[in-house]
Amino acid sequence: MTTTPEQRIAIVRDYLDHVLNGHDASAAADFFTADAEWHGGSLGTVKGSQNIVGLMGALIGGLPDIQATAQDVIASGDLVAMRFVATGTQTGDLLGIPKTGKSVKWDSVDIYKVTDDGKISAQWSFQDMAAIMSQLGAVKLPLGGLTPSVAALATPVRRPESGPPGPVLQPRVARWAGSVDFPPAAVRIGTTTQPTGSAAARM
Repeated sequence: MTTTPEQRIAIVRDYLDHVLNGHDASAAADFFTADAEWHGGSLGTVKGSQNIVGLMGALIGGLPDIQATAQDVIASGDLVAMRFVATGTQTGDLLGIPKTGKSVKWDSVDIYKVTDDGKISAQWSFQDMAAIMSQLGAVKLPLGGLTPSVAALATPVRRPESGPPGPVLQPRVARWAGSVDFPPAAVRIGTTTQPTGSAAARM
């Protein structure tokens, strides 16, 4: 039996709906092959469908109201790639972090290998761990919580030798970025500025 790309996409969507959105970790066993592998990058690798059930159980246990909304799905050959946004409230232990009661929202891109029998034999999961950990208060990001663009952080200044004023990054940005040694030359966005002094020597 040959499974079409459209059918493979439907299988992955069903998996998302039944397991994550349906909050049913045990249902994962119906979607994976017995020897399936889940690859989570820094989170490690889990082998075997029953162990994947345990993994999903830990995730759902920490975020019992988790919801994943698919944004984009593409398929090529036996692979399906899905980008989704996940939300949830941490009312249980998660990633070694005791329950905080905080809401989290993060982006994820997962790639699934789907067999001709309609089972997932491998999954590569790329979660925005920095977003999860920072929202739960486990880590503090250098630029965490900043929504303005870099251009919005810049301060317009007038430099006669460089023409009209343009947005220029000021050293004050360093309070978010940590210890940053800004060169004396201005860094312009949308305006070309010739470097001077030590900045010119380094180019």
